[in-house]
Amino acid sequence: MKPRKSLLITALIAAILVVSGEIGGGVWLVRPPQKQQNPVSNRNPLVIGGRQVDPHSVGTVPVAPSQLARPGFGIPYLPLLDVLLLVTYFFTAASILLPERAIAPASAVTSLIISLLVLLASILGIFTALNLTLAMVGLLLSFPFGTAVYLAVWGSFPVGAAAATLGVLLFLKLAFAVCLLVANPRFIQNKGLVLLTGTSILAGVIVAFLHGLPPGILASITDGIAGILVGVAGLVWAIVVLVWAVIGLVRIIMAARLPVPG
Repeated sequence: MKPRKSLLITALIAAILVVSGEIGGGVWLVRPPQKQQNPVSNRNPLVIGGRQVDPHSVGTVPVAPSQLARPGFGIPYLPLLDVLLLVTYFFTAASILLPERAIAPASAVTSLIISLLVLLASILGIFTALNLTLAMVGLLLSFPFGTAVYLAVWGSFPVGAAAATLGVLLFLKLAFAVCLLVANPRFIQNKGLVLLTGTSILAGVIVAFLHGLPPGILASITDGIAGILVGVAGLVWAIVVLVWAVIGLVRIIMAARLPVPG
């Protein structure tokens, strides 16, 4: 079956929109109204768990007009998976439309670089989220003063704004998957692409679930847990893509060393 180029391009656009939205851009996504900051927020912030926080700016979500709501760790960590998905899909689709000999070297080198960057970012992100989550739990359990600080700093989490963002991202990911299936059912045979797509969709669902599961005052903690889980998933997939890239490079080098039949 000949692939439908228009649907392949539509899927690529959907994947790009997902990544750009998760990184922080896009007027095309839902964004909450910007709240006014308290005039006294210029006071020196507290330093808790290695993070500067201002208890006087509780509940404020600084969102520029061209950005969507990406509070906490769960949503900002989703690109760890979706960047890998975008790169994998791009070269998979390119290999269908172009000769594999022309695509393979660029695919292997790009996948190697991106997977290494995601690997490092995942490790750093996991420890960052883990450190702050443990700090929040420790404060919450340190009644009464620690609990008061926790409630002042992290007791309010914009669950609604995060849910709106995750809803749009989930719609785009489902549109991406449907476009792939309709464009060419043979994409299902690419187990790596299918599993990575499923992991990306599942990660968004888990983040949304952990945001809505506890009472509002605990959402910041469960968001930290969501960030850790997404970071671990990104780490695993970065290793998988890295191994694929190394194997691909080895095959290309070995093929180049083969004698040309005269």
